[in-house]
Amino acid sequence: MKTFFRASVPVMLSYVLVVIQVGAQESPAKDMMTFPRPIEALDNVWIEELTMLEVRDALKDGKTTALILTGGIEENGPYLTTGKHNHVLAVMGDAIARRLGNALVAPIVTIEPGNPERAGTPGGIRLSQETFQAVLRDMATSLKAQGFKDIFLIGDSGGNQRGMAGPSQGKAIQGLGRPRHRHCPHPRVLQLR
Repeated sequence: MKTFFRASVPVMLSYVLVVIQVGAQESPAKDMMTFPRPIEALDNVWIEELTMLEVRDALKDGKTTALILTGGIEENGPYLTTGKHNHVLAVMGDAIARRLGNALVAPIVTIEPGNPERAGTPGGIRLSQETFQAVLRDMATSLKAQGFKDIFLIGDSGGNQRGMAGPSQGKAIQGLGRPRHRHCPHPRVLQLR
């Protein structure tokens, strides 16, 4: 046992010294709100495909509208994939944001509300209504905290459109105020301000 202890002490000490040296080499933290962007921004409206600096600069440039798109994974017949709604939103989200001109798109909420214990058909995945609305609330709250002023919830699937019924019936999402409807060609577009 003494031999093991004698052999392990130098190894442990060298490990501690390496950790201390690595910590000493770290540069001081930079303020990312003023840090200059080192590369040109991509022509992209998807938040998840942009760097933090690109999102920061897009907000400064007036892109203060955020789109939260909700799709779903469900049975769509024998010839369409279970992710059909998400694929539609991937195309439509880009088109809507570019048409608006001042919008960025949050990551698609790819799972719709329903009873998780009764998924129905193979491949279908559900979140409870409470979890679905909590995800929407937390996404909207996070976007609002970053500086987005207008937040739109857009559902592609009937299941998640019904799942957004709480906010669309005038129930406030905590910290965001009461939702209000704006004229939109589609009745299931909801704006939170």
